[in-house]
Amino acid sequence: GGIPDLIKDQETGLLTPPRNPEKLAENILMLYNDIALREKLKANARKRLTAEFTAQTMADQISMVYKKLMQKK
Repeated sequence: GGIPDLIKDQETGLLTPPRNPEKLAENILMLYNDIALREKLKANARKRLTAEFTAQTMADQISMVYKKLMQKK
């Protein structure tokens, strides 16, 4: 899925394997109890968002997809 493409584990968030409620609970408690970790993940995610997911960047990527599709005709 797209989530692992967006979130870098331990850098911009915490990934949990599918159907693993124990790990999900562990990650939730870790974030709840570790203020420094929450702040680090939040800051890193915000940096990545503003650097990689601007409106212009997304428009450029969509444009590239359309151009590739048009070349296949």
